[in-house]
Amino acid sequence: MKTYNSRQELVEDIDFLKMTILDLETTSRYIDELFHQWKNTSPDSPWYENRTLMDEKEKNAVETLIKISDEGISSQWCGEHILFKDL
Repeated sequence: MKTYNSRQELVEDIDFLKMTILDLETTSRYIDELFHQWKNTSPDSPWYENRTLMDEKEKNAVETLIKISDEGISSQWCGEHILFKDL
């Protein structure tokens, strides 16, 4: 998997694919794969910021669960339960 640092690198790779591969379906498949790699690895991708934020939220959630477990606090539901019935 390629790690991108900018959108310009993606454009250069796409241009190279378009010049070298004649089959349109194969080219489209490769371009799609490169786009997803850029989307997840490049700092100038709008999705990259969200991915970093999600990674931080996941890390915080794991740390919270570990803390709860270490303190011996039960993570089971304690309270009223609501049952929904179709009428």
